[in-house]
Amino acid sequence: MDTSPEYIDMCRKAMKYLGVPKSFLTPYIDTTNNSIMTIPYLKKCIPLYTQDQLQDIIWGSLRAYCSNEMNSLTWGVWDFYNDIDDLDSMEQIWLAYTMWELYKKKWNGTDWVKV
Repeated sequence: MDTSPEYIDMCRKAMKYLGVPKSFLTPYIDTTNNSIMTIPYLKKCIPLYTQDQLQDIIWGSLRAYCSNEMNSLTWGVWDFYNDIDDLDSMEQIWLAYTMWELYKKKWNGTDWVKV
């Protein structure tokens, strides 16, 4: 699980688009002391989106278009991955792919920007 400062920042800024996951297994980071927890409290917690949550978000948007969703999803991520070079983990890649597919936004190192 990616707990890097960059991924935390990516998740913090993606929250306004993706919302808060409803799964009790979602890891959150407490921004006051950088501890990881599974039950958020107050507004100091940021969800750290997991790969499976991001795949579910994308899969839901592709379901209407594809007869073989997982195959199409895998190829979509592969094509996307070949065009990037500044993401360091699979979580970062999946979050970036999700934001691109749903909102046509890319991570510029500090925020999600429309391209």
